[in-house]
Amino acid sequence: MAERVDKRKMSHCTEGQKRMLVSFLESDEELRKGKFTSQFTYKESQRRWETISQKLNSVPGAKKEWASWRRTWQDLKKNVKKNQHPSVSTAVEQVGDLVQRISPPMS
Repeated sequence: MAERVDKRKMSHCTEGQKRMLVSFLESDEELRKGKFTSQFTYKESQRRWETISQKLNSVPGAKKEWASWRRTWQDLKKNVKKNQHPSVSTAVEQVGDLVQRISPPMS
């Protein structure tokens, strides 16, 4: 009998991939905010996520489509906001701090 694949269960990214993801989003304010304008459209957002996805998939760890990496980013932000005091300035800083605390430095 063939084994069923649960589509809800995604592969987990490595701490290095999380650090890379945070780094990419720290340098891209439009993508980080996720607010579309006449200059920053959904198509542009998708193109940037596809570029990030290619870079993240090129290192050892999880291999995901661009939309799954976007969801990973959203989940990281959600978890940080849920667990941190609201006086901390931005979710990006919180995620970066969290990743640095829970993972050893990359060599």
